[in-house]
Amino acid sequence: MTSESAPKGEEFEAHRSRIEDPQFIAEFFAAYANALEEKVTASDSRFSDEELKAVEEFSKIRKLPHTKSFYETLVKVAQDFRFTPDEIDVLADRFLKK
Repeated sequence: MTSESAPKGEEFEAHRSRIEDPQFIAEFFAAYANALEEKVTASDSRFSDEELKAVEEFSKIRKLPHTKSFYETLVKVAQDFRFTPDEIDVLADRFLKK
């Protein structure tokens, strides 16, 4: 990243703090949960019974198994929220079990 494209001052602080902002993370969590719900209820869903149960319990336990499908959905939703790759890693650590 060049110094010209790097966020400066308040813009940098706002960018850095959004991953720590409980309201912003709650909005992300809701969007992620909705995206997962749409995927598992789709007519062409190929989730296992274990994965379906994990999605049902996600709103309570806030952790999912670290599967390819759950990770890809997290990345897609995170990109919609314009998270950086480093922030996506933090979100994966927060919401996916290793």
